[in-house]
Amino acid sequence: MEIKEYKELNEDVKYLRNEVFVKEQGFHNEFDDIDNHCTFLVCYQDGNPAGMVRYFSDDNVSYHIGRVCVLKSYRHQGIASLVMKQAIADIKELGGHDIILGAQVTAMPFYQQLGFTAFNETYYDEHCLHQDMKLVL
Repeated sequence: MEIKEYKELNEDVKYLRNEVFVKEQGFHNEFDDIDNHCTFLVCYQDGNPAGMVRYFSDDNVSYHIGRVCVLKSYRHQGIASLVMKQAIADIKELGGHDIILGAQVTAMPFYQQLGFTAFNETYYDEHCLHQDMKLVL
């Protein structure tokens, strides 16, 4: 497996997000103005895009991580953990002090294993419950 970093939305990122978030999960608004200032980490397996995550900051102190997506055929191989750990390491290296994300409630245990804790109330976004989570670096 190999992780590549991109500073712009590209075809591999679009493909992964469309396959997972739009086709599989039914979200409709996966591409937004935040994409213009995100860093994308794409994990490749055998040269094929298998999963990704994006992150950004408005102040270089607090960072936001977007949801991880991994194609169905590549799940349960550690790709989600791999890209999340790389994003966390990158943010630490950039001097970030904390990371915030909005997790689907069903994915909270995954993020808790990485050290994230819940804050605020759960909220409904498009078609499922979400929970804000934070990791202090």
